[in-house]
Amino acid sequence: MSSLVARRLGAYRALNCVSRDYARARGVPQTLDDLSAHLLVHYVARFGGGRDGFEYQGEGGEMRRVEMRASITVNSASAYMAACSAGLGIVQCPEVSARAQLDTGELIEILPRYHPPALSVSLLFPTRRHTPRRVRVFADWIAALVQPRLMAQG
Repeated sequence: MSSLVARRLGAYRALNCVSRDYARARGVPQTLDDLSAHLLVHYVARFGGGRDGFEYQGEGGEMRRVEMRASITVNSASAYMAACSAGLGIVQCPEVSARAQLDTGELIEILPRYHPPALSVSLLFPTRRHTPRRVRVFADWIAALVQPRLMAQG
């Protein structure tokens, strides 16, 4: 049994993105069924695990997993976004990670009706009892920095 306590801050909105060059070369999928003709950038925490594919949440909240071919597999967030920018495939990423590139037009949001699941953000504490004041102050400071970038809690 874990002695950790979570303080939920909210969630990052996630998007499906491709580079402008990928869109020119391969087109932009309009439906989930179109994805069979496209490539993804596969992200794994450690190599050798996981299937190539993405999860999508439809307008009604239903979840659907779509298997896809990967052009490359990476295990770091910076490599993931760099591979997308280089035109190697579709990524699913937090909006905050792609905002600058979306604003410049380097990346394009695709399939806006089918979002990836939101990415929950929480602060973890060893316990609520006797938490030192400096830890509470630090946690409040981190929360104040992060929460404006998160979706409303709900």
